[in-house]
Amino acid sequence: MIRHWCFLDEPTSGVDPQARREFWQVINDLAQTGKSVIVSTHFMDEAEYCHRVIVMQDGREVVLGKPAELKDQHQAGSMQELFLRVLGENNAKSV
Repeated sequence: MIRHWCFLDEPTSGVDPQARREFWQVINDLAQTGKSVIVSTHFMDEAEYCHRVIVMQDGREVVLGKPAELKDQHQAGSMQELFLRVLGENNAKSV
């Protein structure tokens, strides 16, 4: 089976809010057609739109899962809080 996918590296960086909304509509449309869409972003609120999220540090996986499950697991109220919490925990372990 041939799987089609798209890799988008920070597609909404530097765009206005309207363009950002339009980008996410296109991304959702692609995903609904069966394409796998991989998005890298520094906007943690955008991670809420994704089916699965991976937080990485130094090229290594810190956490992987569905946004809601990760927030529950790490007792975080938002993806921003999750990001700060898991990277803080990861940095504490490496000291």
